[in-house]
Amino acid sequence: MTLSRLRHIALMATVAVMAATISGCKGCGAPSESKLPTKAEVVNAIRRTDRLYVAEYVVHKIITANDVKRITGRVLGVNINIRTSIGDRKIAIPMEAIVKAYVDFESLTVDDVVISDSPRKLTVTLKRPVAELTSTKIKHEEIREYTDFLRKSFSDEDMSNFEKQGREVILASIPNMGIVDRAKKNAKDLMSQMFKSLGFEKVDVVFKD
Repeated sequence: MTLSRLRHIALMATVAVMAATISGCKGCGAPSESKLPTKAEVVNAIRRTDRLYVAEYVVHKIITANDVKRITGRVLGVNINIRTSIGDRKIAIPMEAIVKAYVDFESLTVDDVVISDSPRKLTVTLKRPVAELTSTKIKHEEIREYTDFLRKSFSDEDMSNFEKQGREVILASIPNMGIVDRAKKNAKDLMSQMFKSLGFEKVDVVFKD
């Protein structure tokens, strides 16, 4: 079973819990044909999960560094800055990062829920999904390093600094990844499926941007 399949199952399990909470597990969460859930029941069910993670990206980044030796100073009153032909150090460090996006339900209130009977429609207004960098790791077995025989290898401190720089680059790129838009779509699909199973004919999920 693939990791993406496992994540999908986990999300659907959360949806099932929410649905069972509203229905009181009557008929194992079967939709009610006569009575729709109240606004309070909708809010209570959703808020059983403070955060619902609805999107995850695996980001691969190559961190490169080129450390060259230079001769600097003044000769006969002239400033010099010359790159030497020896003493180079180069490194390429593969980094894998996990970026996740979640919807925060903690502040959801009945004011964010609108229910109508004809048609049987539910509108829920949610906060904009939040994307965060949850983990990074250096793939040490894939590091490629060249160090001139006159130089020392990159230190553990160097490696730590390179990883920090990589994290900063990834963090800065999150707004351009499209993960928030993906999270919105996934949240809409999941909640639509859940509430339609409870008797709503139409479900609209909108976000506060």
